[in-house]
Amino acid sequence: MPQQATPPDKNDVAPAPRGIQAALLAASIRRRGVVLALAVLLALLAANVARTARTDVFPEFAAKMVKVQTEAPGLSPEQVELLVTDPLEAAASGLLGVRQVASKSLPGISILKLYFEADTRLQDDRWRVAQHLASVQLPPGTGPPRLIPLTSSTGTVLMAGLTSAQHGLMQLQSIAQWTLRPQLMAVPGVANVLVFSQQVRALQVRVDPQALLRHGLDPQQVVAATRHATGLLGAGFMPTPQQRVLLVSSGTATSPGALADTVLQATPDGVVTLGDVAQVGYAPLPAIGGASIGGQPAVILKIQESYGANTVQVTRGVQAVLERHRASLAAQGIELHADLFRPADFITLAMHNVRDSLLLGALLVVLVIALTLLDWRAALISSLAIPLSLLAAVAVLVSMGVTLNVMTLGGLAIAIGVVVDDAVIDVENILRRLRDNAASAQPQAPLRVILAACLEVRGAVVYATAAVLLVIVPVLLLPGLSGRLFSPLAQSYALAVLASLLVALTVTPALSALLLAGAEHRLHIPAPVRVAQRGYGALLRRLLPHWLPAALFTALLIGAAAWLAQGMGGSFLPPLQEGQFIVHMRLAPGASITASLDMGARVSQALERLPEVRLVAQHTGRATLSPDASGTQSSSLDVNLKPGADSDRALAAIERVLRGFAGATFRVNSFLTERMDNTVARGAAAPLVVNVLGNHLHTIDSVAAQVASVLRSLPGATGVQVQAPPGVPQLDIALDAQALRRWGLQPLPVLQAIHTAFAGNIVGTVFHGAVPVPVRVVMSRDSRDNPLALGALLISTPALGMVPLAQLAHITAASGPSDIRHLGGQRVQAVLAGTTSADLTGFVQQARAAIARHVALPPGVTLQFEGEAQQRSATLRRLAVDVLGVLAALVLLLAMALHRSSAPTTSPRTAASTTARQVALVLLSAPAAWTGGVFAAWWVGGVLSLGAVIGLLALMGISLRNAILIFTHAAQLQREHGLDWNADLLRRAVADRLAAIVMTSLVTALGVLPLALGLHAPGREIEGPMAVALLGGLATSLLYNLFALPALALRFGMARSSPPASRSLESQTSA
Repeated sequence: MPQQATPPDKNDVAPAPRGIQAALLAASIRRRGVVLALAVLLALLAANVARTARTDVFPEFAAKMVKVQTEAPGLSPEQVELLVTDPLEAAASGLLGVRQVASKSLPGISILKLYFEADTRLQDDRWRVAQHLASVQLPPGTGPPRLIPLTSSTGTVLMAGLTSAQHGLMQLQSIAQWTLRPQLMAVPGVANVLVFSQQVRALQVRVDPQALLRHGLDPQQVVAATRHATGLLGAGFMPTPQQRVLLVSSGTATSPGALADTVLQATPDGVVTLGDVAQVGYAPLPAIGGASIGGQPAVILKIQESYGANTVQVTRGVQAVLERHRASLAAQGIELHADLFRPADFITLAMHNVRDSLLLGALLVVLVIALTLLDWRAALISSLAIPLSLLAAVAVLVSMGVTLNVMTLGGLAIAIGVVVDDAVIDVENILRRLRDNAASAQPQAPLRVILAACLEVRGAVVYATAAVLLVIVPVLLLPGLSGRLFSPLAQSYALAVLASLLVALTVTPALSALLLAGAEHRLHIPAPVRVAQRGYGALLRRLLPHWLPAALFTALLIGAAAWLAQGMGGSFLPPLQEGQFIVHMRLAPGASITASLDMGARVSQALERLPEVRLVAQHTGRATLSPDASGTQSSSLDVNLKPGADSDRALAAIERVLRGFAGATFRVNSFLTERMDNTVARGAAAPLVVNVLGNHLHTIDSVAAQVASVLRSLPGATGVQVQAPPGVPQLDIALDAQALRRWGLQPLPVLQAIHTAFAGNIVGTVFHGAVPVPVRVVMSRDSRDNPLALGALLISTPALGMVPLAQLAHITAASGPSDIRHLGGQRVQAVLAGTTSADLTGFVQQARAAIARHVALPPGVTLQFEGEAQQRSATLRRLAVDVLGVLAALVLLLAMALHRSSAPTTSPRTAASTTARQVALVLLSAPAAWTGGVFAAWWVGGVLSLGAVIGLLALMGISLRNAILIFTHAAQLQREHGLDWNADLLRRAVADRLAAIVMTSLVTALGVLPLALGLHAPGREIEGPMAVALLGGLATSLLYNLFALPALALRFGMARSSPPASRSLESQTSA
C-alpha cells in the first residue's frame, strides 16, 4: 500500500539559519506574537514622544557665537575703537576655539562678536570669554564687558507695545520696564526683554552756567553736592548683650524739592542751594532710541527667547503674562498691543501645512497600495511600515535633541517611498512564492516559504538601502548654515530608511506569517498588476532589441537637461511666506531720533493705507543695554499683513510706497530670511554683502561708495546701502597744551567739565518704591542745544577764576564715522544689496563683473563677497566634492552587489567586465533621473534652489535602488534556472520587479505631491521646490529603468567570452 505524502507542518520555519539577517527573520516568524506586541508598545511610546516634541519652523541655524557689550559713555566711535574695542579684540582673539572675531564701535558702546568652531560647547565658550575679558584694563568710566544672554536663531519671540492718550512716554516706559519686564523675564524660555522708548525718566539737575558764574561755583561742585544728597549708605548695627539692633538710615533727597534744597555752598551771607544754580525736576534721559505704533508715539517691548527654547510654548507664556495686565492697563487709559510681531503664528501655520502634507501623502500612499494589491492582508502589512518607521525615526530624532520642524518632516515625507518599498518588495515576493508553493506538487510549510522569500530579496534590498543612505551622506556633511538647515532633513530621511529596514526584518515577516501563511490558496496576482505586467511585457518585447534608440534617447535627455541647467538661475532659499515684512529705514548720517521717528510716522501711515497691511510698528536707535546697537539714523518698521494677504503682492505694494519717500534709503526683508542673512554675513542682513577691508577709514569708505554706486546701476538692484556711512556731523575739540599751562589746568578736568556739560553725569539713584530713578547732572538745555555755545562753556581754574573753553581748545566742525567695524582684525565697511530677481546667483555674478570693471582697489584694500549666493556656491562646491567621494563608495558597493550577476561559468576577467558594465548602467540611472528634476524646476520658475538640489540627491538614491533590484533579480533567475543573458531573462526580471519599482516611484511621488501642490504655502517654501524636483525626476527615472535600461542591459550588461547560448525561459519551459 503506497504511503501518503506527509502534509507540511504549518509551524515549521526552517533549520537554524545562518547569518544575522536569516536568524532575525526566522526568530521574527517563530515569535511573531512577541514581535508584534513589542512593535505596538514601541509605536505607542514613540507616538507619545512625538506628541510632546519641541516644534519650530526651522532647526537652530545660528552659528556658535558669543556677543560681548561694553558701555563707554561719552566716547566717540574712534575713541571706543582705540580704548575699548581694540584691547578686547586682542584679548579674545587667542581664545581656544575662536574661528573669527567681528566688532562694532559706536558712540558710547562697543560690541564684540566671537564666532566659535562648530565642535565647541557654547556654555564653555561663554565661561572662557568671561574669564579672559575680565582682566582687560579699560579706561575709567567704562563699564565692564557684559555677555549678552544667549538667544535662539529666531531671536525675537514676540513684540508688544503700549500707547496712551492720557499718559506720557516716561510713565509708559516705567510701566514697561518695572512692571511688565520682570514678569516677562520670569517666563521659562525668555532670555531678554528690550524696552524701546524715546523717554526714560530721570531726576535731573540742569545747571545754569550764568548762575554758577554769579556764585563763583563750577560744575564739579554741583556734581559732588548732588551725589552727596542722593547717596545711600548703610549705617550698620548696634550690638547689645542680648541682641543686635539694625540701624536704618534715611533722609536723603528723593524728590525734586528735597534735592533743590540741598546746600551747595555756605557763606556769611547765607547758603547757596542746588535750586539757586539749577532747575531740578523730572525729565527724560538723552534719547538713544524710540518707538511708534501706527505713527503714534509708543513704548515697545521686544521679547527674546533663550537658546533652545520652544517658540510656541514661550509665546503662550508671554501672552498669558500680557493678558493678565490688559484689564488693569485699560483702566489706566493705556492700550496694550500684544501682537505687533508674533513668529509663533508663522511657525504654527507652517508646521500644520507640512504636517497635513505628510499625512495626506501617507493616506494617498495607503490608498494606492490597497488599490494595487487588492488584498487587505497584503495592503495592511505594507501600509503599517509607514507609521512604524516614521514614528521610530521621530523618537530617535527627539532623543538626539532635534526639533520637529519643516526640515525633519520634509525628510520623512521623502522617505515614504523607500519605507513602503522595503515592505512591498517583501510582501510581493512572499505572495509570489506562496502562489508557486500552493501550485507545487510537493508544497513546503508556508512559514518556511515566507522565510525563504524574505531571504531571497533581502540581500539586494540591503545593498539598495545602503546606496540610498550613501547618497544622502553629502547632505549630512554640509558645513555652516546649509548644514544646520538641511542636516536634520537628511537625518530624518536616513533614520526613517534604517527604521524601515528593521521593520522589514521583523514586523513584516511576523505579520506575513500571521496573515498570509494560511491564505496561500486565496492569493492571486492582483488584476492591476496582471494587466500592467501583460501590457508592459508586450511593449518591452518590441523595445529590447533596439538599444541604439534607447542610448540616444538617454543621451539626448541628459544633454538637454545639462544645457538647461547651465542657464537656470540659482538661489539659496526661496522667499518665506511669513505674513510680515521688516522695512529697514536709514536717514542721513547723524539724523536725530526725532527726525527718524517723524519720517517713520509718515511711512507707517502710508503703509497702513495699503489693503494688505494690518499694522506698522517702528523702533529706532536702540534699547537700553540692547545687544543690537544701531545709530539714531536707523529704524526698523515691522509691517504686519492681514490674514490671507498675498505676500508677493504686498511686497510689491510696500516697495512702491517706499519709492515715494525721499531723504531715506529703504531695504525690505522678511524676519526669518533676515535672521539667516545675519548668520551668513555675520550681522549684515542682506542677500548680497560686499565687505571692503583695509586699515584706513577714508580709503575703505571711498571704495565702499564706489561699490554702492556700481550696484545701484545694476538692473533689479534694491536696497543698496553702505552699512556704516561716514559723514556724521561732529565738533572736534583739540585741547591747546600751552593754553592749559597758562591757566594752570590739566587735560582730564577740562574733559570732565565738557562731559558733565553735554553728556551729563549719572551721580546716583533714588527709589520710588521699588522703581529706581537715575539722578543726572547736566548743563541747561540752552547751553547744550546751540553748537556755538560750546566755546562759551566756562571752565573753572585753580586760581584764575573761570575761563571759556574757546580759550583752551581749538573747536572745528568736522564729520566722522557713524560706527567703525572690524572683521578678522581689519577695519571693514560693508555694502548691502538685494535684488528683485529670483536669480540671486546671476545677480551676484553681474555685480562681481561690474565691480571688477569699474572699481580700482587701492593698495591694502580687498573685497570679500558674502550673502546667500556665496553660501549657495560654497554649499554646491562642498556637495560636488563629497558627491565624488560618495560615487567612489557607490562603485565599490554596486560592484559587491552586482558581482553575483556574472554567470557561474564565466572566467574571472569576464565576470569583472560584466560587473563593471552593470555598475556603469546602474550609475547612469542617476543623471537620467536628474534630468526630470531639472526640467520640473525650470517649468515652475527657472530657478534651481538649494532645496531642489538636495531633492535631486535624494532622487539619486531611489533611482539607483530600482536599477539595483532589476540586475540582482536577473542574477537570481540566472542562478535558479541556469539561463543565459538574453531578452527573455531581462523581460522576466523587469516584469517581476515591475510592481515594486512602479509602486516605489508612485508612493514617493504621492508622498511629496501635497508639498509640491502647495509650493508657495507657509512652511513649504523649501520642501516645495524639492518635491517638484523629485516628481520630475521620478518620471524620467521610471522611463530609464523600465525602458532604456533593459535595452542597454541586453546589449552591454553581460561581457561574453563566447557566442551566447540559446537557453531561455521559454525554451526551458517547453523542454
